[in-house]
Amino acid sequence: MTTNEIIRLVTLSISLLISLSGLIVAIIKAVKGRKWNDLCSALQNFMIEAEKLTECNGDQKKCAVLKMAEDFCAKEGIKFDSQKIEKVIEDLIVLTKEVNNKDKS
Repeated sequence: MTTNEIIRLVTLSISLLISLSGLIVAIIKAVKGRKWNDLCSALQNFMIEAEKLTECNGDQKKCAVLKMAEDFCAKEGIKFDSQKIEKVIEDLIVLTKEVNNKDKS
């Protein structure tokens, strides 16, 4: 093999490696995004379940939802970020209150 052939082979290998690493990063982001979407959908169901806890106040229901979310994350291999998940729960609470108030109008 000549020096030029070796240089071309190395250059091609590096280009291929860079392309593959970009593809791998994109796949990982897509999987994480899908898992986060799954978690957000699950949070809605968890909130519905928590509403059935009639003997509990709002804070207790929120803790129940957080516990269900933590269990879901552990099962699905999602990093549990309590602050981020609490923010989503709060946003869902605000949304449901807005929807319920519109129904009363």
